[in-house]
Amino acid sequence: MAYLMGIDIGTTATKIILIDLEGHVIASVEKPSTLLSPYAGWAEEDANQWWQNVQEGVPECIRKAGIEAGQIAAVGTSGMVPTIVLLDQNDQVLRNSIQQNDARAVEEIEYLRSKTDAADILRRTGSAITQQTIGTKILWLRNHEPQVLEKAKHLMGSYEFIAHRLSGAYYLERNWALESGYFDLYKEDWDDEILALSTIDRSLLADVHWPSEIIGYVTSQAASLTGLKAGTPVVAGSA
Repeated sequence: MAYLMGIDIGTTATKIILIDLEGHVIASVEKPSTLLSPYAGWAEEDANQWWQNVQEGVPECIRKAGIEAGQIAAVGTSGMVPTIVLLDQNDQVLRNSIQQNDARAVEEIEYLRSKTDAADILRRTGSAITQQTIGTKILWLRNHEPQVLEKAKHLMGSYEFIAHRLSGAYYLERNWALESGYFDLYKEDWDDEILALSTIDRSLLADVHWPSEIIGYVTSQAASLTGLKAGTPVVAGSA
């Protein structure tokens, strides 16, 4: 028998599930996550807590299902979107994630709206400039935590972060790209004008993949931490 594993990075919990190839649930595990709001309007979480939850929850789910890790045909991730996770050159998380419902970037929203045409932005990216737009939060970081952006080498979302920890691959999934407000629907590429306005370097953004695409394989290090079998395919996942 072959099985599929799903890992969901939710607002209040990390959930791990095993299903058979017909979609029947074999086992599931849930590990709590902590929502952090040190100031009014802020919504953050510790991405390292998500990864710790995965390290604890995956082997527990495998044991609960009574299967061998080698029977897992592939792993997929899902989660909140568009969350911001920033990594440095040593692959370490630079700060708490900034969640999709974070509302701190009020001035930055107004600034980006003043510099763009709302109808044109909506036509090009499919997304209006709101508190969910990644660019507004990057601008906030530029204004308030410039030292963080100076150290940042990779920008990703919640479920891309977990897939990266499993596989070592750097990527962004299409739903994150569409929700980010950065992605030009017609060019199928990042929009350079919006990137420039929000002061983000294109090099921080990885290639975009569809949810079912294999982006890498479980590394030997991740296998030792999670109990998964090294070489297990990891797909891009979805919002």
